[in-house]
Amino acid sequence: LTFTASSWASSQALQLTPVDDTLVDGDVVLNIVLSFSSSDAQYDAQQIAVPAVVYDNEICGTCGNTLSDPKIIPSLPIYYRSSTAGYSNNYVVSCPYWSYYSGRDVVFQYTPPQDTTITISTCADSFFDTKLYVYKQEGNLASYVTCNDDYGNCVGYTSVIADLAVT
Repeated sequence: LTFTASSWASSQALQLTPVDDTLVDGDVVLNIVLSFSSSDAQYDAQQIAVPAVVYDNEICGTCGNTLSDPKIIPSLPIYYRSSTAGYSNNYVVSCPYWSYYSGRDVVFQYTPPQDTTITISTCADSFFDTKLYVYKQEGNLASYVTCNDDYGNCVGYTSVIADLAVT
């Protein structure tokens, strides 16, 4: 990516797509290291590590289809982009629109190492209508916490749950 004096404030997208193989080689937690080169000494040779998880679709198979078999999020932040093909419509909750919902659900589980607040967003990453639901696991039961459908500050019909306290 190249930023110039006239484009420094404009965002640029970088998409990395892992090679899909047929190997059962496990999920990979990694850091994508971005290095900067600049004539401005304040920024030249700076680096930033962006954590990411590459999910092994051969291991998980249908995990993420139900609350009892979620995709595990090992750490934050996480950037997950995948198809919902092969998933079911298991959870229908009014949020805030009840009328028609036939979308497929992908279930994730995150256990924070300490009490914190998080933001869950499909705002910049989805090209279709999304709804976000949060449930709290209590033993063998999951209780509804909150949801969002069609967040007002996003483009299209995407969703955000901001500043959610998790323990």
